[in-house]
Amino acid sequence: MPNRILKESTLTSPNLNECSIPEQDLFKRILVMVDDYGCCEGNTPIIYGRGYSMCMDKVQLEDIECWKQELIEHSLIEIWDEGKREYIVIPNSEKHLFSKKCYTDEGNPTRHRRKTPEPPNELNEKKSQTEPERAKEKKVVPNPNPNPNKEKESQAPFNKKPKEDLPLEFDFVNKEWIGLYNWRIKRFSGKYPMLSINYLLEDEYKQKFLEKPKEYAELIKVKYNDKIEDLIWAWLGQEKKFYLRDHPDYQQAKVETVNKSSPKGMSHIGESEEVKKYMEKGVKV
Repeated sequence: MPNRILKESTLTSPNLNECSIPEQDLFKRILVMVDDYGCCEGNTPIIYGRGYSMCMDKVQLEDIECWKQELIEHSLIEIWDEGKREYIVIPNSEKHLFSKKCYTDEGNPTRHRRKTPEPPNELNEKKSQTEPERAKEKKVVPNPNPNPNKEKESQAPFNKKPKEDLPLEFDFVNKEWIGLYNWRIKRFSGKYPMLSINYLLEDEYKQKFLEKPKEYAELIKVKYNDKIEDLIWAWLGQEKKFYLRDHPDYQQAKVETVNKSSPKGMSHIGESEEVKKYMEKGVKV
């Protein structure tokens, strides 16, 4: 399960603050357990084992069951059963968690595969209405200065693809990548096939930026002329050196493949099965 980053707005959520402190604590522990669809296993013993493994002497199963029922009553979580298992879904979980800004070539956001069965349709379509800002209906106010080009904009072709030429940047305020398109990730992977690019960008490098945002913002500005992509290329080059140092057999397998499989005067294009294993395995340093 990837790391989760809670939004600061969770602290000021009205319906969450109607709950007791232990109930709020349980909700935040469930937040870091859910998958990209806001779902996780909801059996009380599983929550107890995963969420309270370091403080089992202070919390009892009966406490978690009681707090869980309170979260259901406040519409913070929903429960459904399937195959003798209980599952939890958090309505509008994106309100409390930062989502990863990776996109496909068509411009659609990507997600990891589900960790649970898909919730029933009635839960999928259910929206939490307990937040005041969601309960209020927006009043339609006529625009005193209508846009004369609105009609022209409405006639624009619908099949126009979103632009994917934004430079790579890191938003230190919203704590997310900008311009991390699929083609850019493929370019990094093509240059360094032995590295786990997604892990490095979404976990290790992002964590570096979040731990020292001011220092890295200044470093990118002064040393790399506001081009964070140059910094990423430099870091990936270092990661490759560490990888080859710790995996000398990777290079050896590659050399043996060239010597055995290539005719004289020709270079072998491709990788042996051993080399491919290293490429698929990746590295986490």
